[in-house]
Amino acid sequence: MRRSAQVSSSDRSSFSHSPMARQGRIEFAGACYHVTARGHRRERIFRSRQDHAEFLGFLRKALERFGVELHHYALHANHYHLLLTTRVPNLSR
Repeated sequence: MRRSAQVSSSDRSSFSHSPMARQGRIEFAGACYHVTARGHRRERIFRSRQDHAEFLGFLRKALERFGVELHHYALHANHYHLLLTTRVPNLSR
């Protein structure tokens, strides 16, 4: 969910040349997250079944290392989706 802040017209000029940073992620034990990543300019990040297999191997190791439970995943040619739950607030690790 995106949140928007009210900005008056006098304040807008100060934002016109600076990029806005994303809001910090809220982390807590037992939180459920939808994590996604896409290739630069929507380019392919997986070119073969071997790429999928290697990614899943890295993912399995990360899940074990950080104690994260994976509920669902979807791998597409140029992006992926993960639905996961953290036992401790450590998603940013």
